[in-house]
Amino acid sequence: MLVLLLGILAAVVVSHVAGAGDDAREATLSANLKMGRRQIVLYTAEHFGLLPCKQPDGSAASDAEFMARMIGKTRPDGTIDPAGACGPYVRRWPANPFAPEAGARRVLIGDAPAPPRDGTTGWYLSSVTGLLYPNSKEGGACYDPPDAVAPAPGRADLDDRPAPMPFR
Repeated sequence: MLVLLLGILAAVVVSHVAGAGDDAREATLSANLKMGRRQIVLYTAEHFGLLPCKQPDGSAASDAEFMARMIGKTRPDGTIDPAGACGPYVRRWPANPFAPEAGARRVLIGDAPAPPRDGTTGWYLSSVTGLLYPNSKEGGACYDPPDAVAPAPGRADLDDRPAPMPFR
């Protein structure tokens, strides 16, 4: 009887501990996603509605230019300038704990409202909605937009940020 009881207790403990790793990765993903989204909103506010994935003329920026805008300094018009008045927004871009290490900090920028979830990068930034999403094959699916539809203006239920500004 004691052996049976110990076996049941061991099974409960092992199953509980086994899920703790994924819970920790989900918590890290949630915190990193929230931080990334907030910094993008801050950048956009300081640059009069210009997303960090856009050039000052409104054309698409490269992934490297996006990262330079987030970890470096810029002018209020969005021009990358080490002496600029705005930024930096992060010292180092956060990693997606579900993505392969080589691409966990990389951001794929695209014009679709939803991430491809192909695992090629840790993150996906929609240049249409201005929202950041996990791009790993697993983890964080609860952050994907429902039916891949862009959020309506004023909708703030995807996280606790203020309603989005009109983007240029």
